[in-house]
Amino acid sequence: MRRPPLQTRLTTLASVLALLAGTEAFAQPAQPGSAAPAAQPPAQQAPATAPAPLPRVAVRAGIHPGYTRLVFDWPSDVGYRVERDGTQVTLRFDRAARADFAQARRINPPRVQGLAQVSDTPGLAVRFTVAADATLKDFRSGARVVVDIAGPSPAAAAPAVAEAPPAAPPSPRPAREAPTPAPGAQTASPSPAPAPSSAPAPAAGPAGQPAPLPPSALPPSALSPSARSPSARPPRTEEERRQAEGAPLWQLSQQRAAAQGGTPAATPPAGGPPAPAQPAPAQPESPQPAPAPLPAGAPPAAPPAPAEPVAAVEAAPVIVAFDPQAPTAAAVFERAGWLYILFDRPVPPGTAPAAVQGLTGAIEPVSHAEGGGFRLTHPVILTPRVEKEGTVWRVVLARPEAQPAPGDGIPADAEPDFALGPRLVLKVPDAARVIDFNDPVVGDTLKVVPLPVAGQNMPVPLRLADAQILPSAQGIVVRPVNDQLLVQPVREGVEITVPGGLRLSPPEDIAAALPPPPAEPERLYDYAAWGQVPPQNYIRRRQDLWQELVAAPPGNRGRERLKLARFYLANGWGAEALGLLDLILEEQPDLDRRAEFLAVRGAARALAGDPDGAIADLSSRSLVGEPDADLWQAAAHAEKGEWDRAATLFARQARLLRDYPEPFFSRLALLAVDAALRQGDLDTAGRLIDRLDRRGADDGPRAAAFHYFAGELAHKQGDDKKAEDAWEKAAASNDRLYRTRATKDLIDLRLATGKLPPEKAAEEMEKLRFAWRGDDLELEIQRRLGEVHALAKQYPAAFDTLKRAITLYPDSPQAAEIAKRMSDIFANLFVQDGAASMPPLEALALYEQYRELTPPGPDGDLVIRRLAERLVEIDLLDRAAELLEHQVQYRLAGTEKAQVGTRAAGIRLLDGKPDKALATLDASEMPDLPAALAEERRLLRARALADLGRGSEAVGLLAADGSRPAKLLRIDVAWRDKQWPAAAAALADLIGPPPAAGAELPAEQSRLVINRAVALALAQDDAGLRQIRDQFGPAMEKTADATAFRVLTRPDEAAGLVDAATIRSRIAEIDMFRSFLDVYRTRQQAATPPAADTPPAPAGLN
Repeated sequence: MRRPPLQTRLTTLASVLALLAGTEAFAQPAQPGSAAPAAQPPAQQAPATAPAPLPRVAVRAGIHPGYTRLVFDWPSDVGYRVERDGTQVTLRFDRAARADFAQARRINPPRVQGLAQVSDTPGLAVRFTVAADATLKDFRSGARVVVDIAGPSPAAAAPAVAEAPPAAPPSPRPAREAPTPAPGAQTASPSPAPAPSSAPAPAAGPAGQPAPLPPSALPPSALSPSARSPSARPPRTEEERRQAEGAPLWQLSQQRAAAQGGTPAATPPAGGPPAPAQPAPAQPESPQPAPAPLPAGAPPAAPPAPAEPVAAVEAAPVIVAFDPQAPTAAAVFERAGWLYILFDRPVPPGTAPAAVQGLTGAIEPVSHAEGGGFRLTHPVILTPRVEKEGTVWRVVLARPEAQPAPGDGIPADAEPDFALGPRLVLKVPDAARVIDFNDPVVGDTLKVVPLPVAGQNMPVPLRLADAQILPSAQGIVVRPVNDQLLVQPVREGVEITVPGGLRLSPPEDIAAALPPPPAEPERLYDYAAWGQVPPQNYIRRRQDLWQELVAAPPGNRGRERLKLARFYLANGWGAEALGLLDLILEEQPDLDRRAEFLAVRGAARALAGDPDGAIADLSSRSLVGEPDADLWQAAAHAEKGEWDRAATLFARQARLLRDYPEPFFSRLALLAVDAALRQGDLDTAGRLIDRLDRRGADDGPRAAAFHYFAGELAHKQGDDKKAEDAWEKAAASNDRLYRTRATKDLIDLRLATGKLPPEKAAEEMEKLRFAWRGDDLELEIQRRLGEVHALAKQYPAAFDTLKRAITLYPDSPQAAEIAKRMSDIFANLFVQDGAASMPPLEALALYEQYRELTPPGPDGDLVIRRLAERLVEIDLLDRAAELLEHQVQYRLAGTEKAQVGTRAAGIRLLDGKPDKALATLDASEMPDLPAALAEERRLLRARALADLGRGSEAVGLLAADGSRPAKLLRIDVAWRDKQWPAAAAALADLIGPPPAAGAELPAEQSRLVINRAVALALAQDDAGLRQIRDQFGPAMEKTADATAFRVLTRPDEAAGLVDAATIRSRIAEIDMFRSFLDVYRTRQQAATPPAADTPPAPAGLN
């Protein structure tokens, strides 16, 4: 093998000597043809001239299966060439620059050693060592230059430049031995000095800084994560850290300096790095003996100036905040020395901070088809944690001992029996999108699932034959191994599968790979040992056991009875087992304290329909933790309708239930499905239905129950067609329970989808009235039947059916709900105009028959008012007024009482009962009423007084009222009292000025003019008649009343008043206030009384 050039060997030797001496001197490259200068004390050395600043080129490393990758991040294109001489590889570039090996050395890549910059050419040159049979591949990726090294790692020790010095003789044993170091800790025991390496030494850093140490000199915590045990707990105390990492770096340097003759300094102060010691004088280059061990208790030598660390570790954590300024999901993971932060949508460039204190290197943007993200150089000794506040994502980088203990991460559930083939489901509810991300360093494509809630991560990797699930600090990251891998969000979380199903290890392979499990204790439930047999062998085996019982001596009959009882239980005969257990207990009363006895009796009671007794037995302290007892206890709670407890116990023993033997599996699994559906756990219900289907439940003795629950699951999932098909199968079965339930749900489904009108649905539901008796199902049928009758507007049948349900089950928790439902239907019937389609008398009869259903409070008051309006419409004025007066007297107060009383008084006036109108007004009088309401009540009171012959009181009450209704009422009072001049004057005030020439006179005003002419004629007011003839004559000639007007106002007949019949007809027609009262015959449309400040005003007042 060709030896390295002299310059390289001298540079390497000088660098090693400088490091071992602990000085701050750098190894200077020797000029060609000259020997390397001897090391001198710092005081005798000339100060070095700082070179001109050069651009920095980051050198990154990545570890991949089968090869190691080096990436040179040039900012722009640059020419290069690769030279190889045996194990030495030199990469020469056309441009000068300074190589930054920080990230590459943190990774400590295999297959590459001695990575360093050399200065034997004007441009940048990087040299490193590879194995003799390693293969190289170089290419460009944009401006980057990439070199892949494939093959084994190079030898740990490179060829030596000079012969290794002989080993030092053993040093004398100290009087007191040092304590035994912790496993894995570095010790200060004697060791030969390292031989100089032929590989080039790392290039010196900036002026005044020592060269970085090789990876072999670093503590284990600074190595790649792959070098650390994944199962080891991170050290939490300083003592644990020292034991795990060995002696600190400065102490190792001290030991090297002491071995070379340096002067040790005082022990460094606690809590910080030691002060640098003065370097020892340089010694002639010669083989050095191995350093003697430090005696126990001796202070360590002072360290030299600390070398530049590979990765600077800050005491405080580094926090990097990303704010997309919008709700986003994120994924955070580390790969090939980079920490990636990916979002599920495009994010603005300002999402990432421009700079972060404590973080070296820039934050670079990355993109993918679905959005954007960022990456930053990941310090190996720091671990990330993700937090979120609002739209801000924070990545906290800290040492492992400073981070909170990691959680279990996202649960992974392998489903080998899934209908479309085996799959893996990661149970996370918020997954919405899967991103295809091309790793710019590794070059492969990852499936990344960003998640919106911080802390949803995979802390440990999972490896499958078709995929690898990489560890993440946030989200899910999958590396496909199979090109057909599918990663997609499903209802249960994130599904990972391939067409035909994942290749999951069979149970026998898993059992072979794992250590044999510890021997399980004997189970309390062993149906096979108890004699569980196929149905065709049952009778013969039972006869054998009875014969054994009969032949047994009296002292052994208890044991034989228990054997027979277990046989009955194992084959599903709970009542028979209970009979034998009762006989056993009569002879041995203390047996009910034994777990073995309680286990059998509890299960037998559950089978025999005694859930309370089953729970009492199976909840015994002696059965706590018994899985089978939990299953039977869950069944008992389900039979009692305690679905929360049943669902909890079934979920706890889901794995046991999965493979439970028949005849119990179908029974228990169907109860578990019912409990899951009632809790809204459709995932669990779906898995159980699939399992039941695979085990043949769709064609067994419980097929009707299976089809019913399959239909209910499909209905809750929104698949009504599938639900209808399944329920039809259950409705056609011979199982009376599930036939009834399926038929009821079919009617409801078809009613909801419009396939069945309410009338037909009520008819079909009536057939179920007596289909099932005696429990909550009958109550549910009666309740639903009443509701369907109400939908069909068959209200008497609805109320009768619901009342019957309450009578049959008065103590049921549903009784109060049904009573409220009846009241709601009754109220809605009147409040929401449901009774508008009914004849008023039928509505009144319905109210009278079920008036106890009137709800209390405002809703009930509104029901009564609406009914009163319907009665007014059919002229049942007296009954309507009574309903409203009952409210005034017993139910109302304040302004509302005055409003309803006003309405009742108006109805009484319509009915011709002014005395009762006055009484109602008096009973509903309230202080501080709104002005409009007070005016309306004053008008009604005046009309009642006038109808009672107290006209003067009525006119006096209206003296200050100039409204149109008041004028009309004054006309009526004057006319009724035959005060013709006053009537004529009031009519003139109401008619107003005559119309313009040629204008038409409205019919209403024409009639008022006729009435005034009559009043003037009766008052024998010739002047008034002449005036009205002059003012209104031309306009009246165009109206239907022209002839009457001419007769009334003709001068020669004014005194004679034509004939008495005309005058009497006019007098009989006068009732000006009737238009005001007619408002009270019109049904009010407001659903509730108007506000206090705006009472309703009768039509025609303005």
